[in-house]
Amino acid sequence: MQMLRAPDETFGSHRIAAAPGTHAILAEIVSAKVEAKDSKILDMGAYTGALISRLRAHGYENLLAADLSNHLTEKVEKVWACDFNGDFPSVIAERDFDCIIASEVIEHLDDPRAFMRRCRSMLRPGGVLIISTPNIAFFEGRIKFALTGEIWAFGAKNYKSIRHITPISARHLPMMMAECGLRCDLVETGASYASTLRKILTAPIWLPMRLAFGESTLGETLFAVGIADVVSGNVGLESWESQTAAQA
Repeated sequence: MQMLRAPDETFGSHRIAAAPGTHAILAEIVSAKVEAKDSKILDMGAYTGALISRLRAHGYENLLAADLSNHLTEKVEKVWACDFNGDFPSVIAERDFDCIIASEVIEHLDDPRAFMRRCRSMLRPGGVLIISTPNIAFFEGRIKFALTGEIWAFGAKNYKSIRHITPISARHLPMMMAECGLRCDLVETGASYASTLRKILTAPIWLPMRLAFGESTLGETLFAVGIADVVSGNVGLESWESQTAAQA
């Protein structure tokens, strides 16, 4: 089985609790959406600080952290311990963030919409919220659901071991962001625990599924970007639907 599963990633000495490739994609998204290297960036669910360390390697300087408890192995100037199910903006003493990253967070939360609204309240106008969460449309997930009726990454084992309680689809995220005053600017998938051998062996399955259902079948992680320039309502959703229809 070890030959079929890629090992857990690290960045330097910092452990990463996400599918291999997740942090590299997040760093690419930050580089594309946040130009100024002195931008104020908050990593929600920072864990060891591996993503902060990677962003520093990309030249970003003003990096802050928040998590339920402090497991940082990377030095960070400001760190807040807070429950993301609660009123965390009252704990975090900063506002007007240029970017907030919540990687592998919302699937653990009771109310992801409340979380995104609170993140929105801490962003400056035009600020960026970057989300990553398990991609339930991953091809292995589609097979699992067809066979068992259970959502991939959100079974009883996932519930008990890592409290994956809130599955969210690629279709849901733009709608949720619109409800929370964010204009959805990007939805994509990527990253995987599959080894090269596993990808080769499963190619007869995922290749036709990719052709039939699109890119969402590939990648174990779903990424989305919301821009804080919509007050409320469905304006963000309509904009996203128009954009995706034009690309179809």
